Amino acid sequence: MRRFILYWLPLGVYTALIFILSVIPSGDEMPDIWQIDKVFHLGAYSILGLLLARVLTVSGVLMVVVVATSLAFSFGFVIEVYQYFLATRDFSYLDAVANGVGAFIGAYTWGGLFHKRG
Repeated sequence: MRRFILYWLPLGVYTALIFILSVIPSGDEMPDIWQIDKVFHLGAYSILGLLLARVLTVSGVLMVVVVATSLAFSFGFVIEVYQYFLATRDFSYLDAVANGVGAFIGAYTWGGLFHKRG
């Protein structure tokens, strides 16, 4: 139960948050700076990549950075495809790229800096 609360619950809550924020109607809340949303994608998926790498590490998965990046990128890509079918959203290849780069940064940060090597 402790492992679930410490590792899986934060990942699940954060993944749900990303999904909800990705499907609600978009408005004009974004700052009027060209492509600033890519920075938000990169940041959000960096956190997701880190949380995934953290869970995978305690679960004994090998190649944590590769697996975490792949899972986070796939999740982001599926959301981008889903947004294509929403009236107030659209599919963006650049968003998908920002998601993947962010996922790698987060997973690599966990794997390279925080994971204790034994």
